[in-house]
Amino acid sequence: MAEESNRFLARLQAGGCQSGFWVSTASPNVAEVVAGAGTDFIVIDAEHAPNTVPSVLEQMRAVSRFPVDILVRPRSADPNELKQFLDIGARNLLMPFVETAEQAEQIVTACVYPPQGKRGVSMGHRSNGFGRHREYFERAKSELCLIPQIETVAAVEQLEAIAIVPGISAVFVGPADLAADLGHVGQPNHPEFLDLLSQIAMRCRAMGVPFGTLVPGVEQALKRRDLGASFVAVGTDIGALVSATDSAVNGFGRWKQQG
Repeated sequence: MAEESNRFLARLQAGGCQSGFWVSTASPNVAEVVAGAGTDFIVIDAEHAPNTVPSVLEQMRAVSRFPVDILVRPRSADPNELKQFLDIGARNLLMPFVETAEQAEQIVTACVYPPQGKRGVSMGHRSNGFGRHREYFERAKSELCLIPQIETVAAVEQLEAIAIVPGISAVFVGPADLAADLGHVGQPNHPEFLDLLSQIAMRCRAMGVPFGTLVPGVEQALKRRDLGASFVAVGTDIGALVSATDSAVNGFGRWKQQG
């Protein structure tokens, strides 16, 4: 039985706002716990997390029984790494640090089969059912969702040029890096960043291009949705673990002092 169509991409094109969660622990168990919460999508991070192609694959398998879509963030636009992620079943790629239309075009070229692109062809890999689903080669391009990250002022200046590259499905605003590039390291809610985010949202609406971002909680997620975001990661596994353990340990410490 062939794999179903890309739900994340279909919902992106239909409109509305999808909610997701960021996974950085490189743990299949954690990914499975997150998927069980009912989130629309999970971002598996291989840029700032100790993930490799095999560890990403194990997390994809761990959540496969849930109706959750996977976005994979590679370390870079290395065509060899992108090829491996695509071959293990990734269809939604979140591409870090894209600043020009040329870089976006190179990503598309690396991810699309010839003659339009230069993706290497394997006749038997996980994406095509290890050779059982020959129709995969015909529909791979239409099921592909490539999302460049807008993380610098230079990228913002080239936003329209990046977003309209054929094969690009949406853009993602990286709050921490963009705020840092504005001179506000560690301040992703600085007023200057929020003002720039509003401008980006307005420009995306004018182009009809979906945009997404990452926030640390529901309150901010609702604000991004109201701003017009099409997909928002509402938190991270690391953040949730830190919050829960700090609360438990500190709460018990106060209880011990009172006792």
